[in-house]
Amino acid sequence: MQSLQSTIITNYANIAGMKIVPLLLLGILISGCGNRVANNLDAEPPVPTALRVAPATATLIVVNGLSVKQRYEVFATMADGTEVDVTNEATLSVPSGYGEIQAAVLRADGVLLGKTQVGAQHGGLNFAVAARHR
Repeated sequence: MQSLQSTIITNYANIAGMKIVPLLLLGILISGCGNRVANNLDAEPPVPTALRVAPATATLIVVNGLSVKQRYEVFATMADGTEVDVTNEATLSVPSGYGEIQAAVLRADGVLLGKTQVGAQHGGLNFAVAARHR
């Protein structure tokens, strides 16, 4: 009788062990996924602290009333020190009469000549660069 009891206890221990091991592994996996701060899931995105527009200055020469084009790029310096190209997200503008900007390209047609500025806005920041039409 002793051997039958011993066999039952041994078999129960094996079955219990098989149930405990997967549960332990599942617990370890779940506890590793719950640390949102370590995985940066709750981290705020970097905030822009400065803008830069390239080129910093441009001279557009309009000949015989033909329009000329100048492409601009906008870069944001983030709070963490990285610089990010935000050209596609930024709003570029130029005073009325000096031309128009579409897809970060200034098209000047010579209606107004002289010095002006190309403005950029992104993330609550503003920046302007000099442009001259002659």
